[in-house]
Amino acid sequence: MRYESEEKKNLIFELMNGSLVVDEVNDPAKDQVQDEFSKGSYCSELYEEVYRAKVSLCDRLGVQEDNDIETIISNLTLIGRHLSMKMFDYGMDEAQKEAKTHI
Repeated sequence: MRYESEEKKNLIFELMNGSLVVDEVNDPAKDQVQDEFSKGSYCSELYEEVYRAKVSLCDRLGVQEDNDIETIISNLTLIGRHLSMKMFDYGMDEAQKEAKTHI
């Protein structure tokens, strides 16, 4: 699988996160990329713990939602996305270097 565009990288990221309805995706990557948040998966279990901690903190604060908690969760999600995109780029760079050495 090659990741030649931002669009493709984002598609794969969204498939991994379970953010897309797979049946509505018209790309062969949908059959190669696993939803890392599927029920019972490692990421699903971790996210459930995050959700429970958020609910617990909101209960202790006596609020339904808390902006600081939401900021923490949102920014950690953005950090994960940023790192994932960088990993694609590093993988592409390495693949291109290898391709050049085999020519």
